[in-house]
Amino acid sequence: DFGHDDCVITDKKIAGARENLRRNLFASLRGTSVKCLSFDGRKDKDTLICLNGHAYTTDENHYTVVGDDGYLGFVIPPSGTGRVVAESIIEYLKMAGISIDNLEALSSDGTAVNTGHLDGSIVHLQRLIKKALQWLICLIHHTELPFRHLFMLIDDCQTTGPTSYSGEIGKVIAGDVWERPVSAFQAVACDSTPVPDDVLKSLSSDVQYLYQLSDSIAKGDVSEHLARRKIGPLAHSRWYNTASRILRYYVSMVSPQPELKRKMTELTRFILNVYVPMHKAIKQQWDISNGACHVFREIEAMRKHFPHRLDFLLKYVEISGFFLHTENLIIAQLGDEDEAARRRGVNMIKKIRSGGGKPEQRYGVRAFRVPKINKEATTYEQLITLRERDGVVEFLGSNNKWNVATEPPITSSYSEEDLDAILETPLKTGHCCHSQRCERAVGITTSVVGKVSGHKRQVGEGLAKVKAQQLIPQRIVRKNWKREDFF
Repeated sequence: DFGHDDCVITDKKIAGARENLRRNLFASLRGTSVKCLSFDGRKDKDTLICLNGHAYTTDENHYTVVGDDGYLGFVIPPSGTGRVVAESIIEYLKMAGISIDNLEALSSDGTAVNTGHLDGSIVHLQRLIKKALQWLICLIHHTELPFRHLFMLIDDCQTTGPTSYSGEIGKVIAGDVWERPVSAFQAVACDSTPVPDDVLKSLSSDVQYLYQLSDSIAKGDVSEHLARRKIGPLAHSRWYNTASRILRYYVSMVSPQPELKRKMTELTRFILNVYVPMHKAIKQQWDISNGACHVFREIEAMRKHFPHRLDFLLKYVEISGFFLHTENLIIAQLGDEDEAARRRGVNMIKKIRSGGGKPEQRYGVRAFRVPKINKEATTYEQLITLRERDGVVEFLGSNNKWNVATEPPITSSYSEEDLDAILETPLKTGHCCHSQRCERAVGITTSVVGKVSGHKRQVGEGLAKVKAQQLIPQRIVRKNWKREDFF
């Protein structure tokens, strides 16, 4: 006691200060304007309070919402359908006072509930907002799809739960593979490119480990320190951990059966020549103007290293080929360093505007269908098949039907003078072609829903957590502690 109550710190005062901070941070969302809205879902255990005051937990679907400047909160849709998720997001944005007047793009992963062309969340968000928006479907998830299906084909397996597989490889990589001694393995030739330090620091430790292990296998030398590092759990939602476990088991095989050796070698070659290089490129060249180019490089790598699997792999590239839609392909042309490519993109927009074609409609907004991939393409611009009929530009869809090409929503407000200016300077949208930031925000939601009760209080707690991370960007450990940093 220092003589008066203001100098006494009590649990009640701390709790009150926390409550005020949560309330103020939630109120600070009002007036926030968003140009690109990202969202991602996860089922979490939520803390609820009964009428008698007792707390209990229940499983709930939480969809985390992220804007241009970061975390905006989360919604709790009553069900997981695309319509209900979209309606819950719009209702929350209105309640929080977040402005979507300038919204031009939506970003999510490639799950069917989000991207379904008939009733996905994005379709219904466009219906509620009453305008077409740019579809930005995470390219990291795109690269995982062919990897996942190739793994299941080679291992001849099915999933037997959220963290296990029925095949031989799925079983052997599920254990503590880092305990196995490194053997004399065969190096796998690949195009190993260095990653800048600023990009590495932005990655999780699991992804950094995958990069380091793949580079070591390419050189034919895995250090003891790297070999002993623990790897994250095997999970269908974390394919980088599955890739790391495959590579770690590959370098520890001693006199394996010929069939197992063949399977492990093929998977290792795919990881080192397709999956990891794509992952690195996406993280470094993250603007959506690079999206179509990334997909083209992926197809080129598959064509070079896996010609016998090309048709199988392209099937899954095409399923998630959202960045090859004419809207995103034109953005790639406008962002190309080659002035001739930019000119073709500008001319394409002018043709679309003058053609007057009427695209397929869904809830009053153009339907978004992925194109059919031309596997003989030698440039990213040739990956889709275009034609001009009666002045209307059309592209061949994955359903083998001709669809009217549409202008990118991002450029719909551009005048002809604005378009001509792109001929001098490549377009950079500032929007990301992957959803890493949204996935990390999902972790924030998961950490707060079990800590406090009440939706607004939970969102406020999440915003407080983000603010704390900004003030203290690195975890404080004793060896780095300096008294002058705090006093």
